[in-house]
Amino acid sequence: SIRSLTMDPTRAPDVADTMGASSPSGGPPGSKGGGCAESPGGLVMQATMVCSLLVFLYEGLAFNMVYLGRILPALGKDVMVIPFMVLFNVTWCLAVWSYVVAHVYDPGVVPKQWHEFVSQVGDSLVVVPARLEFQPGKATMCRKCGVPRPERAHHCHVCGVCVLRMDHHCPWIRNCVGFRNYKFFLLLVMYSTLTAAFALTLSMPELVLCGKMLLRLDKETGDGNRPLEVFDIIAFLVFGVLALLFLALLLPMLFTHLPMAAQNVTSIETHYEDTMANPFDRGSALDNFAQVFGSFGIDWFFPVPPQRLLSDGVTFSRSGADAERWDDLVSGEEPQEVLWGVRYSVVNPKVDAKPVDLNVGPLSAI
Repeated sequence: SIRSLTMDPTRAPDVADTMGASSPSGGPPGSKGGGCAESPGGLVMQATMVCSLLVFLYEGLAFNMVYLGRILPALGKDVMVIPFMVLFNVTWCLAVWSYVVAHVYDPGVVPKQWHEFVSQVGDSLVVVPARLEFQPGKATMCRKCGVPRPERAHHCHVCGVCVLRMDHHCPWIRNCVGFRNYKFFLLLVMYSTLTAAFALTLSMPELVLCGKMLLRLDKETGDGNRPLEVFDIIAFLVFGVLALLFLALLLPMLFTHLPMAAQNVTSIETHYEDTMANPFDRGSALDNFAQVFGSFGIDWFFPVPPQRLLSDGVTFSRSGADAERWDDLVSGEEPQEVLWGVRYSVVNPKVDAKPVDLNVGPLSAI
C-alpha cells in the first residue's frame, strides 16, 4: 500500500492532466512498453507530421535541384553553388537528423525501476496530490494512471502515459517532448530555424528576380546562355514562401524554448502558480543547459544521447546549498535507489541504510 494525503476535491488539477482525455488504455506509465505512442484517432497529428516531413523534403530538393542546379547556373553564378550547397545542406541534414531522433526516441516514459522502487519502499513513500506549483522531492499521484510518479513527471493525454520532465506533446514530431528527447527537440528547432534563415538569406536576390520575371511570363529570362523556365521560377518561389512560413513558425518556438532551457523550466511549469521560485534553476544559463544536454562537450551540437547526463529524470538537482550536496551524492556513485530514497525522504533500511565505518568517529575506540 502507498500512504498518500487525502485528495482535496477543490484543488486545482494537474496542468498536464487537463490537456485532454487520457488514452483508453488507462494503464500505468510505461505499460505500453517503449516510447510514447499515440492513442487511436490521431489522424490530425499524423497529417501534421506528414506535412512537416514533406516541407523538409521539398525545401531540400528545391534548394539543391532548382536553385543550385538550374537558377544559379542560368544566371551565371556557378561560383556560388559549392559554398551555398555546404551552408544549406549541413544545417538541413542536422535538422532532419534531429527530427528523426526526436520522433523515434523515448521521451522518458516513467521507467519500470521507479515502479519497483515504489513497491519496495511501500508506506515509507509519501505521495501527495499534484498541484499547480513546484513540488520538488515529492512523488505525486497520477489521477489517470492511478500510480505515483516522480517530481516533474506529468501525464500525456495523447499517449496515455506519464513522462519524466514532460514539456508538451508535439504534433509536428508526433511524440511527447520530455526528459530523454528534449535535447533533440531543441536541436530540431535551432537547426530548422538556421536552415530556413540560410535558405532565405542566400537566395533572396534570386527570389526577388524570379518574382519580377513571373510578372512578364511572355519572355523567358536568363543570362542569354540558358533561359529560366517558368516551372523553375514557380517551384523556386514556392520554396521561398515555404521557407518564410517555416521561419515565421520556428522563430517564436526558438525564442520560447531557449529561455526556458536557460532557466531549467518546462512549458508546463511556466503555468504554475507563483508559490515559490524555481527550485531547479542552477543559477546560470550554462548550468541549466547542462541539465538538458549533459556535461558540455561536442555532443551538445549533435542529435545523439548526452555522453554524461547530470540527472536520471527521476531526481533533479535543486538550487542553493542542496545543489552541492546533491552533486556530491551523485558523484559518489551511490546506487540509484539510495539517491531516490534521499530525494523523496524515504526512511527504509532496505533503501537508504549505509554501512557504518567503525574506524572513524566515537566508535573507533571500541
